[in-house]
Amino acid sequence: MANKKLFSESSKGKLVKHFADYHINDNILHIHIPKCGGTWLKEIIYDCESGFHRFNFAHRNVIEIKEELEYGGYNFNDFNSFAVVRNPWSRLWSSYLYSRYGTETTNLENLDIIKDQSNQPYNNPYIFINNDVSQNRADVADNIKNGFVKNDFNASNFSDYIDKVYDLFIRGASFEHYIYLKPQYTFVCDDNKNVLVNKIFKTNEMDKVLDWVYSINKDSMIKLRAKFKPRKNTSTVQTHYYNVYDDKLIDKVSKLYKDDIEIFNFKFES
Repeated sequence: MANKKLFSESSKGKLVKHFADYHINDNILHIHIPKCGGTWLKEIIYDCESGFHRFNFAHRNVIEIKEELEYGGYNFNDFNSFAVVRNPWSRLWSSYLYSRYGTETTNLENLDIIKDQSNQPYNNPYIFINNDVSQNRADVADNIKNGFVKNDFNASNFSDYIDKVYDLFIRGASFEHYIYLKPQYTFVCDDNKNVLVNKIFKTNEMDKVLDWVYSINKDSMIKLRAKFKPRKNTSTVQTHYYNVYDDKLIDKVSKLYKDDIEIFNFKFES
């Protein structure tokens, strides 16, 4: 871990440490791939707000998480690890919408408001907010805002967006710092593309995720939380990805995410 900053030392990591509480499902380890429903899942599985659960490593990949767990005295194999993957054509459309328009609760305007209000306490009278936490909240808002800007590419439309992403790919550029564009296998595989997590689910299998968690810890409230907690980070534009692609764009995405398509058995479908 000497060459990479620990997640626990990041602004988000410090907030997690400050607010996270113990939960029956702490032995469930979620490798969170962006734009795959992970924010909502965290709130359901760990009964927390804003992803503040003990073993939240944001969007770190499985290798980094394993190293950090070992650094903290934990054994990766003691956890029940899982990830949720998404059809690449759907995920790229979602990434475009999220970067361009945000959501009702997370967009460039709201992030500026969050930053301006970072010195205000959460709506919990039992939590004392100190200056360090306020600064961390502001830093996190800045990081999300920078992610929007970096992943937007100033594209005029979705077709232009794919063209610009594809141009990066053709030029051999790394997607490492484009969090919404990184191939999904890079979050859950080793360098030889071997999957290292116990379970892989798809975004249309959220009920299976919850059933699997229940089978391990018998958390009797998990389905009730899922029923009443609204989905998070969903776009205000509800157009199905099938309607925004032509043959040229379909082919470009198939080349961009060839490994994801093969490893997780995806295809373009309505």
